[in-house]
Amino acid sequence: MAEAMSREGEKFWGGKMSSYEFTITSTNGNLISHCILNDPPRPLSDWYNDGDHLILWETNNSSVTFNFTGGHLNLSVKP
Repeated sequence: MAEAMSREGEKFWGGKMSSYEFTITSTNGNLISHCILNDPPRPLSDWYNDGDHLILWETNNSSVTFNFTGGHLNLSVKP
């Protein structure tokens, strides 16, 4: 399963923080690949309105591409 999520919060010493988290997990829940982008340029994407083209699996299931405004992130299933 491939997932992407955004997080927002407060820094310990004040100010705002944001991050985007990209994860691939196996069917039994084991972590395969993971990446966090801290304080990215905003907005990377409108997760709710941009639809199914945001997370695309390769036809042979070897990697996942996360598409967003201005670029993409490719995570491999193999180490």
